[in-house]
Amino acid sequence: MIKISVVIPTFNRDWCIVRAIKSVLSQNYDNWQIILIDDGSIDRTKNILEPYLKSDTRIKYIYKINGGVGSARNVGIEYIIRNNNNLKNNYILFLDSDDELTENALTVIKESIKKNNNQEIFFFGSSSEKDKKNYYMLKKNLMIGFKELLSDKYTSGERVAIVMARVFKHKEFRFKENICGGEAMLWWEMAKKICILCIDEVVVITHTGSKNSITRGELNNNSVNNIYNISQEIIRLYSEDLKRYNKKFLGSNYFVYARATALLGNRKKSIKLFFNGLILNPFDLKRISIYLLSMVDYNLKLINFLQKVESRFKFL
Repeated sequence: MIKISVVIPTFNRDWCIVRAIKSVLSQNYDNWQIILIDDGSIDRTKNILEPYLKSDTRIKYIYKINGGVGSARNVGIEYIIRNNNNLKNNYILFLDSDDELTENALTVIKESIKKNNNQEIFFFGSSSEKDKKNYYMLKKNLMIGFKELLSDKYTSGERVAIVMARVFKHKEFRFKENICGGEAMLWWEMAKKICILCIDEVVVITHTGSKNSITRGELNNNSVNNIYNISQEIIRLYSEDLKRYNKKFLGSNYFVYARATALLGNRKKSIKLFFNGLILNPFDLKRISIYLLSMVDYNLKLINFLQKVESRFKFL
């Protein structure tokens, strides 16, 4: 029988973690487990979770020293590998603690797994709390490899990965622990060796009003450093592949890298990176404008204000 392990990393999310847990508890498919990885929370997270841990043995809680979302997810992966004998029938879903599953998400996932026996990696879709799709897929059922995934022509946006636990057994694939986010790089590495089946079904609802979120919240010194590290890593590892399959994305990534570099005080280097992006993607007017703004908006007040305005109107 197919078992779905929901790995939920969390850090100081006592205000929303229950929503994520309840979305799993309310599923009409019940062969699941939740692995809660508390990445060093100092709020009331543990106290809030206690009633759920006592009432349902399928919910596991692991506390660790703060190391970032990648390290928390990796702890969840290791737990699953150690405590499950049949990794072929165990599939892992990574759910952010400020997001939630749709009403019948696990049933949709289970049925797709049954129809596609031995398929190791799936992509499903997500939507915002205003029911707006966060992703694109060329068609309802689509098998893609590394080239197709990198190109963004077949699928893009916030997809939900479902991975057979066996894929993680030999430690070849793990989330990067030196950055917050950057999950796409793991999916790219997997796609080099394993084809991904994309299913055009929404299984996760994302929420954008996340406090303390490096990847979704307002910019500060920590988030700028993180953006710098992610964009630098993408260029270091994938620039040649992106030149072949997705020059626009590479150009946009150079703009992001240039912006973070400018905000960290290295204007000379940022200008060079900016022109690299301009050669590859001269029509990315949004990121070009944001970069130019970053050259004068050192305290991030204006850009954070504009991001709030954009976010508000996006969901009207």
